Amino acid sequence: MLTIGALILTPTFSAGQVLYTAATTSATDITTAESPEGTATVVILNGATPVASGDPATWSEGVNEVTITVTMPGAGGEVGVYRVDVTKT
Repeated sequence: MLTIGALILTPTFSAGQVLYTAATTSATDITTAESPEGTATVVILNGATPVASGDPATWSEGVNEVTITVTMPGAGGEVGVYRVDVTKT
């Protein structure tokens, strides 16, 4: 699951989709990323700034690149990387 406040992700979130866009006029939005089973390690970066899942991300004017890296546990350590370009106007 991936949510950024009440922002609408385009396209709608799907685990197979890796690139999204969203628009906001807010200065911040709560960013949440969770694995389906809650066992993966999730790292959220707003540009180069780490954001804990459930904490607000602060937006600059223009496009803000949010990168979410999900690492599954186990020997394979499968990694998924998602990106959301949040445009603040």
